Amino acid sequence: MAKIKPFKAILPTRDKVHLVATRSYITYNHESLSDKLNNNPYTFLHVINPDHELEKDADRKDKYLAVRDKFEEFVNRGIFHQCDNDYYYIYQQIKNGHLFTGIVAGASIDDYYNGNIKKHEHTITAREEMFKDYLQATRINAEPVLLTYPDVPEIEEILVSHLSDRPEFDFTSTDEVRHRFWIIDNPNDIKTLSESFENVPNLYIADGHHRSASSALLGHEERGDFEKPTDYFLVYLLPESHMQIFDFNRLVKDLNGLSEMEFVEQIRQHFHVEELGDTLCIPQKLHNLSMYLNGCWYSLHCKEGSFDANDPVKSLDANILSENILAPILNITDLKTDNRVDFKGGLEGMEGLKTAVDSGKYKVAFGLYPVSIEHLKWVADTDNFMPPKSTWIEPKLRSGLVIYPM
Repeated sequence: MAKIKPFKAILPTRDKVHLVATRSYITYNHESLSDKLNNNPYTFLHVINPDHELEKDADRKDKYLAVRDKFEEFVNRGIFHQCDNDYYYIYQQIKNGHLFTGIVAGASIDDYYNGNIKKHEHTITAREEMFKDYLQATRINAEPVLLTYPDVPEIEEILVSHLSDRPEFDFTSTDEVRHRFWIIDNPNDIKTLSESFENVPNLYIADGHHRSASSALLGHEERGDFEKPTDYFLVYLLPESHMQIFDFNRLVKDLNGLSEMEFVEQIRQHFHVEELGDTLCIPQKLHNLSMYLNGCWYSLHCKEGSFDANDPVKSLDANILSENILAPILNITDLKTDNRVDFKGGLEGMEGLKTAVDSGKYKVAFGLYPVSIEHLKWVADTDNFMPPKSTWIEPKLRSGLVIYPM
């Protein structure tokens, strides 16, 4: 069973929400970040990147306390306000014609520890500790973890019943994504949602493994005899049918001293290779990879016996690529640390790979077929972990749109 909890959210005011909510801090380069900070006094980027005169090597905790101070300044200026009671919230994102409609809630750290919240990625202890310290100092959680669950009709009925009401927020961001937000304040609906999720056996982390781990770590440290806000963490619960998983593709800077002909010949050991010239190659099914090399597209089909189809990780195309090409041919054995390999999310398509290689920065690119939700769950249910950057999952959530206070 999954335990979720309504909470008293801190929200931007209706007239400023389109100015406050922002993409994740890490998606901005230095120039665009400076532009946002200089031209938008309301962006949440001011909170997570506070304009304090701190030394470059200032203590990490001092930086986190500066975030807290800036957030309190935003509250005092009336940019944020807190709901009067514990509510659930509906967040809908409309992007490229696709509707994502889910519930913002608190999820139990107990479910994380007992395995009811399932993960499919490794986390790095240092990053867990860093974000745990951040939460402990700032006392706010402003970036929901994306969790998915099997579709439940009674949950869907409640969501649909509220979509005809006037939303609390309705705005379109500059990346042409529409954002809509409703407050579920009906006590019967709140009760039904809580009870319905108790019948959901497992929740799956789609995006936010480190945030989940850090929140659980903080909650464990601060655990007491009575329930505390840190016994829960901020999540966005999205039914499986709404979620989109895109490919996460690879770019490599050199051929490890091989000529192009030698490289292609070595690939033939484990793949059927079809040369397509300048015809764009998009993987059509699982175990069909595309490759772009020196202006030419290739379709690669895995040969029988080149991977273990009964293993949830070894049968992933990302792992097949690593085990049969990246490691043995290109000597790329650690995707986390090798600076010869980069990644590109599938939203840019195969055209994005072609552009990157044609720029001269990369020698070869590989396109992968997207991982299915069933395969993701297969990995998680068997307590396995995917290789780094195996999935690009939508939606990407806005920071500062809804805040869980601790």
